[in-house]
Amino acid sequence: MAEVLPEKLNSENKVYQVRIESVVNGWLVDYYFFLAVEFFKNEQYEDFCAIIDILDCKYNPLPSTDDIAMKFRVLQFISRINEGENLGVSFEMDVPSTPLESALMLLEKISQEFSIPQQEYEKVSTSLKDMVSISLELNSFIVLPFKDNFSLNEVGCFCFYIINICTCSAFTFLHTSTKAIKTVVSNYILFNE
Repeated sequence: MAEVLPEKLNSENKVYQVRIESVVNGWLVDYYFFLAVEFFKNEQYEDFCAIIDILDCKYNPLPSTDDIAMKFRVLQFISRINEGENLGVSFEMDVPSTPLESALMLLEKISQEFSIPQQEYEKVSTSLKDMVSISLELNSFIVLPFKDNFSLNEVGCFCFYIINICTCSAFTFLHTSTKAIKTVVSNYILFNE
């Protein structure tokens, strides 16, 4: 019978540990995503920002899924909208821009990275362009009307549209992740007996 070398055992344990950490970190992202969305919907903007700060910490490793990427993009988009009235806040390192201009650039990235209905994209893009041009014309920012009436605004509807997509796929992801972690844990236990 072949003897298992300690270094091989150690490296295989690390592989299992990385897999488990990846799944658990995915769960944490799911939890904080849903919490951030709830805070934003309930106009608890300070709590929303606190959750965004938590998510700014690096959860490595993360499962490499479109679902996780979409959630981060949605939260980035909402963060820029949330900071829309703060002209001094900048999200882009290489291009000086207001938060709404940054939201517009991010919207373009989202439409390229994920399948977003063209009609929804155009509505939101037009709304954002209008808000950006008004704020630049006035050279001072007006209070965002959709922050008070978020669910009635096209930008808000777009965010909730994306959030609903994430929610549906999150349940599938959660089910798949649960099966995956059970398999990883089972294999880990069997391997170490």
